[in-house]
Amino acid sequence: MKLKNIENYYRNICDEELIRIAANSQDLRIEAIPLLYKELLHRNLQKESEQVNNSYYILKEKENIRGLIFDRLSKTEAIEYEPIELKYNDKISDIFHGDNTLINLLSKFIINNKRQKESIFQQLNKVISLQENDVENIKALFKKKGKKDIIIGSILSMFFLSLFIVIAGTMAYYSFLLFQIVYLLLIFIVFVIGVIKIVKGFQIIYSSKIKTS
Repeated sequence: MKLKNIENYYRNICDEELIRIAANSQDLRIEAIPLLYKELLHRNLQKESEQVNNSYYILKEKENIRGLIFDRLSKTEAIEYEPIELKYNDKISDIFHGDNTLINLLSKFIINNKRQKESIFQQLNKVISLQENDVENIKALFKKKGKKDIIIGSILSMFFLSLFIVIAGTMAYYSFLLFQIVYLLLIFIVFVIGVIKIVKGFQIIYSSKIKTS
């Protein structure tokens, strides 16, 4: 939904509905929150406007820290070590929730650094200020993401492999052979994507089993 449409929606709903949205403002698109805040102020809903403003601050902070962590993990070490402090929470692992790119990057980092003399935990603490109480949360995220990738990859690969075999077996009965070859190629590519997803899923689960201390 476009921001202009969201603004009009907030303007036309009743106070009760607006308050309900404000109570779950942390789940909104970050761009939509200032529009909600503006409407709450307009209706003099002070308590809810403060709550929404706090949600906006937290989401902005998480967004900034995601960028910082992504940068540090991409370079595998901090250019200049400085602890990452969260004012809203004391757990770095919280910002990995729902961010598959960060989870993949962190698992890749762990796999690539597993043979270093320095322990993985010390290295992660150096790179992203990962504290001890984050480790179990990170492992749980790895397992969940890895299992999801394996399930999706298995469904894709099995379905499209079956489709490939069926179509390949009936090709001789149809004309437009060139189109069928292109179609088969596309099916095969999706099958390969499924296999890659399975492999990545196992890698992510494996990375959760590496000792970090």
